[in-house]
Amino acid sequence: MSPAGPLPPNGADITMDLINIFIFTDDGRLVEEFVRTDYRSFLRQLGAEGR
Repeated sequence: MSPAGPLPPNGADITMDLINIFIFTDDGRLVEEFVRTDYRSFLRQLGAEGR
């Protein structure tokens, strides 16, 4: 179930747009990760109606 309600399969290709930002210490250890995902665009590709 999507946040927009049920969405039937449409057979279309989709593009998932996201950005990952990683923060490392000087010795190479991962200490933070930020993720930005464009769910609005993703849901539109699946056929969800916008407001």
